[in-house]
Amino acid sequence: MGACNMLEKIVGIVTQDSVCVNPVEGMTLYGLVRKHRPAVVVETGTNIGCSTMYLAEAVKDNNEGHVYTADTSIKLLKDARTNIDRAGLIEYVTIRNSTGVAMIESLERVDFAFLDSGEHHEYEIVKPEYEALVPKMPSGSVLVMHDPNWFASVRRVYDEAEGWVKINYQYPTERGLGILIKQ
Repeated sequence: MGACNMLEKIVGIVTQDSVCVNPVEGMTLYGLVRKHRPAVVVETGTNIGCSTMYLAEAVKDNNEGHVYTADTSIKLLKDARTNIDRAGLIEYVTIRNSTGVAMIESLERVDFAFLDSGEHHEYEIVKPEYEALVPKMPSGSVLVMHDPNWFASVRRVYDEAEGWVKINYQYPTERGLGILIKQ
């Protein structure tokens, strides 16, 4: 599927008042997954599935990989499942009603991760997710943190991260993406 068609499909599924990654952020996630071709993609903070759809579309277009996503809100997960199914991507996604840490700990390896948990991305949520990921991610893995320009807690975890190449911390969107590649 072409990028414009994919973007139209995802934007057409979610409502305007949804709290989602914006299209630039979504296309960045899509591009990173396409480029790095991860086998295991993790997302914490599913919400209604906006970013999940970008990640799953990339996995589908790669013809390899799988997305694991977790949230603690049953209502949001129900909405996410509906949206992901409407996008025709449900077979590429495992949706879990759990914390991000619990999901990460259940996996042997993670090749790509998108951290977006907690209503206000509290340090007490983001830091343990980061710490659970580090030993599971091999060299060359990609970790993306959402909202470092909005939440000091995300910025702090990003700044504290060691052993990573840090890219585009001040990504040119309002909320930002902190992109890290494991050395």
